[in-house]
This record gives sequence, structure tokens and C-alpha cells, in this order.
Amino acid sequence: MGAKCSRYERQPMADDFYADIYDDEEMRRCVSDTSSWMTNLPENVTLLPIRTIAIPGSHDTGAYMLDVEKPVAPDESNIIQFFGKSLFAKRLIRRWSLTQSMTLKEQLEAGVRYLDMRPGYCQEDDDFYFVHGLYGPRIADMLIDLAQFLDEHPKEVVILDFNHFYLTKPYKPLTKRFEGLIVEHLSDKLLSPEGAGCNSSLTDIWKQGKQVITFFSDDAGPFENPLFWDHTQYYSPWFNTSSSSVLVNELENRFNDLKENSFNVFQAILSPQTSTIVLHWASSLRKYLVSPGSRVIAAWLRKVYTEKKKHVNICICDFIQEDNCLTSIIQLNSLLKS
Repeated sequence: MGAKCSRYERQPMADDFYADIYDDEEMRRCVSDTSSWMTNLPENVTLLPIRTIAIPGSHDTGAYMLDVEKPVAPDESNIIQFFGKSLFAKRLIRRWSLTQSMTLKEQLEAGVRYLDMRPGYCQEDDDFYFVHGLYGPRIADMLIDLAQFLDEHPKEVVILDFNHFYLTKPYKPLTKRFEGLIVEHLSDKLLSPEGAGCNSSLTDIWKQGKQVITFFSDDAGPFENPLFWDHTQYYSPWFNTSSSSVLVNELENRFNDLKENSFNVFQAILSPQTSTIVLHWASSLRKYLVSPGSRVIAAWLRKVYTEKKKHVNICICDFIQEDNCLTSIIQLNSLLKS
């Protein structure tokens, strides 16, 4: 199989810790064709439990577009919804709520395989949208893009994590309707949690012809479809810090806090505090926290590689393409060959 170039091909680093990977044909294919990196993994890696593979994830996946023409989204507090009615206020919310710059399709092509989904119901449209401070893309449109990508890449596997729901009461009719939306677009691709669960390998999943692991939070009521996974096979502590040094310390501590027989998420994200936004309201999440923070995260990923730590599973970032963080996560899988 020849390597297919990608517009998201990794950019060279001045201080390149990964030079040896480019003597490895299989890993070179993974990082040169990020749209098919799972397909191109070394065979022995595809036989390992998927919970041991390094998987790039986008934090607040759908927050690449937020609509200031719609009301403040239901994930915000009542006080912010009350004071956030002006266009000025909504533009401020958007600056500090945008977490990605690539569309879902672009994220998938760039190699993202964990999608952090926050669905909310918009009563005036009678429809479901991604929400993060404001309303973003329609969930149905995101599912269409996901299904199309998976059809075009039949050996790529995506973890779809609906970890918060912002619905209106009564929940049950909307919950059932949302379940139907997932099944409508992805039913033939959904992997059952029964059997090996998160200990399934990519090879196991490929043999079943499945491509999507779908986690659901129960905060909107229990979901009844047996193809949906609950969060008992998933561990994702949030560090809630705006300090790069604290974040790196917490990420290091995650190696001593891994949950067995579970997906383990490393949340490599900096979170603005209320004081951060008040003092730097004219700035933005990307400018004030993510751009400087991503350089620190990239350095931490290089350190993980040079120290040959093999236990990074899902690693999520804001603006995940910055400073080669995305491909640096994929490249950690070279450690699993030995």
C-alpha cells in the first residue's frame, strides 16, 4: 500500500524527537495519511486492546462554529443566559467558547478519533445542536459527516462520547428521539459493549464490520439501546486549571491513576477561570490559553515519547492541530511495536 499525502501532513519540528519513526514505513504511513492512520497501524498494534492505543481526541468537538444569532445555549447558567442576550455579550461568550478551528470532517481527516459531544435541544427550532456557551452545528449534520467519513474509511474506528445532555423537560420523549437520530445515521456501524468491550482490538472490531463506540451519559435519563455504552468503561478526570505547569503535573500523575479495563482519557486542556475571562475579556481562549499552552503540551508529549511511556490512551486537546499535538499523539503508537 502506498502512502497517500494529506493536507494535514505533520510539519517538521526544529527539535525533532521523532526522527526514527521516519525509518519505520508503517508508522510513516500513519502520520503521512492521517485520514487512515488506524488502517495503517502495524499489525501487532491492531491486535492490542483499543484501550491501550494512543488516540487523538478533540475537546468540545463541535465548538468550531458558534452562532451569535441564536440565544445563549442551555449549558450556561441562568445568570449568563439572562445577561447574555446582547450581541456584544454573545460575541464575548463565543471568543471564550470556541475550542476548535477545523470542521468535523477536517478533524476526522486530520486523525481525530475521539469526539467530545455536548448535545442540546433548541426549542425554537425543535432540533438538536452541539452546544458550548452558544449553539453550534446541528447534531444531525455532524452525524451525516461522520457516517460519510466512515463509509470512505471502513477500517477507521471512532469513539463518540455524548457526555452531557442539555434537554428540556420532560426528558424521555427527547431522549428517545435522540436515540433514534443516532440509530438512523450509524446503526450498522455501532459496536456493542457486550463481549470484550474496551478490551476489543481493532482487529476484533474490523472482523465485526463495526466502526463506532458510542458512550452516553445518563444525565438525561437512561438510554435503552443495547448498542450504547455507559461510562463504567471510561475514566476521564478533568483538572480544571488555567496553569500550564499544573496541567503537566496532573497529566504526569495520570500514569499513576489509570483505571483498569477502561478507556483512560488524558485531558490536555487548559480551562479558563471566571477571573481569567474578567481580566482578559478582550482576548480569547485560543489566544490567551491554548496557543501558549499547546507548546507546553507538545513538549510533554515529546517527553512521554522519549521516556517510552506506553499508557497514553485517549488524549484530548483544544485546537488539536496546533504545535503538532495531534500527530504527536498518533506517533506514540510506535512505542507499542516493541
